[in-house]
Amino acid sequence: MKISVLSAIAAAAVTLLSCSQVAVTGRNQLSLVSSSEMLTMSTQQYADFLKTNKVIPADDKNSLLVKRVGQKIQQGGERLVHARGKGRRVYGNPSGHEG
Repeated sequence: MKISVLSAIAAAAVTLLSCSQVAVTGRNQLSLVSSSEMLTMSTQQYADFLKTNKVIPADDKNSLLVKRVGQKIQQGGERLVHARGKGRRVYGNPSGHEG
């Protein structure tokens, strides 16, 4: 019984310590993997993906569609950031803009 209580307390402490706040929404998130680890893993996975899959040309109709959709998602995200007054927190400079 004593071990399970200590385990629960330790698990709660680890959970609380690994939480961080999302800049745009202000919500808390549980980060089991650091951003740098995630970037390293994603770079490796992308390299593996490229070894086994064909890259379509930039002027292919499907490639252009994906690019347009991505731009719309980016624009929507940027509007949300600015509407909530979070530009400075996201972009990391006083003006709140990328540049």
